[in-house]
Amino acid sequence: MTHLIISRQKSKSDAQSPKYGYYYFTPYVCMLAVFVLTGAAAMAAGAQLNSRVFYYLGLATAVYGILTTAGWALARYVIPGNRVTVARQIIRGLKLKGSEQILDVGSGRGLYAIEAAKKLTTGQVKAIDIWDSKSIKNVAFHHKLSQPTGNTIDNAMQNATREGVAPKIEFRNMDAAHLEYADESFDIVICGFIIGHLWQSQDKVLKEIKRVLKYNARIVLIDNVRDITYFLLSTPHMFLWSWLRGRKAKRLSEQNWFKTIVRANFAIRRWKVRKGIIIIEGKK
Repeated sequence: MTHLIISRQKSKSDAQSPKYGYYYFTPYVCMLAVFVLTGAAAMAAGAQLNSRVFYYLGLATAVYGILTTAGWALARYVIPGNRVTVARQIIRGLKLKGSEQILDVGSGRGLYAIEAAKKLTTGQVKAIDIWDSKSIKNVAFHHKLSQPTGNTIDNAMQNATREGVAPKIEFRNMDAAHLEYADESFDIVICGFIIGHLWQSQDKVLKEIKRVLKYNARIVLIDNVRDITYFLLSTPHMFLWSWLRGRKAKRLSEQNWFKTIVRANFAIRRWKVRKGIIIIEGKK
């Protein structure tokens, strides 16, 4: 059963800026302390015992903790601003007429839904994500970790209110693999940094997206592509963990993204790669 939440009207927080960053503050500070202290202790033991193995293992541990924290700092202070700029450019490139019905899959804090809503007059955006994993069965484990990041439906609605587009967006807690919309309901479906996370149900999600798209309608996929920029802007442990679990780095290649879209029977209209991000526009 889907939990329906309609966007709220403007509040006193309208004057505040929307917040699209993610906040793992406590875990990352603790991680930094643990890794740096452990690394320092191992280095000291290595120096005392004249053991290069202990010393360099300690050094690697300390550096790992520092890099992980640096990745968090980028995600907190740098990446959100860059993604807002990219989102605006992508939405501008869609050349919306204003009457479109748009679906934003994996909306998170609502960035793409909000930017699209700004261009609409009579149209509307449906924004979905698994903000509350308890209400949906068989949810992937990574969705259950979304709450500590501030990735909640309340924050998404608050951002929409602050941007003055709340009446144009309907937020719903919904699994993308089981879309509760009628066939051919949407003119555009936007997938911002979500398909790459759904490797276990990727084909099923894209099949559902194709079902709800109108004939000749568009899918816009925005996701990470494997390159040095992606590695530097990702915390090392997240990059390595995802690679070990499912060789995600390989799946994030340009060629694999093309194959994924074509396998779902979408025709690729145009594509672009820039600074660790791939943007593909396909047509049903």
